[in-house]
Amino acid sequence: MCYCCTLCNDCGRADEMNAQLGRRECPQCHVLVLDEAIKACPECGAALPPPFPPMPGS
Repeated sequence: MCYCCTLCNDCGRADEMNAQLGRRECPQCHVLVLDEAIKACPECGAALPPPFPPMPGS
């Protein structure tokens, strides 16, 4: 995944975004994080993946 999605969905990224509904999963402890402003997991302190890009038209 490139995290520079144009939502063409060739790689399935848009499907993943819709499935998670904007939640990011911590790669270390697998907690789902809703706050897009934080960069580290509130549970374990691991770096979180970048937030999802806004959906077109939003």
